Amino acid sequence: MSAEDTNYALAPGKEFTTGGRAMFKMVEVLGTGGFGITYHDGSDYALKEYFPRQFSKRLENWCIQPHSDDASQEKFAWGLSRFTTEATVLARCKYANIVKVIGASIR
Repeated sequence: MSAEDTNYALAPGKEFTTGGRAMFKMVEVLGTGGFGITYHDGSDYALKEYFPRQFSKRLENWCIQPHSDDASQEKFAWGLSRFTTEATVLARCKYANIVKVIGASIR
């Protein structure tokens, strides 16, 4: 992973919450790819964040927003749909060698 890739990642210690309760505390970046960034919490869990840098940007509040041009917005929406489908399909898989999905959130 390049230094440029980690510049776009959330900082170690960032907490992800649901319902006001901390669910995941990011310790390190596992990797980056076309869909986004995968984080590790230092134990048995990982979190995959949808962040296609070529079509979007990270705002000061850490949210991801597509670029304003129509093409970027369409590609961002298409990718988000695929990303969500991947999470749904993986959540249905119950095999020892396939990652177990315990939750998904879109904000």
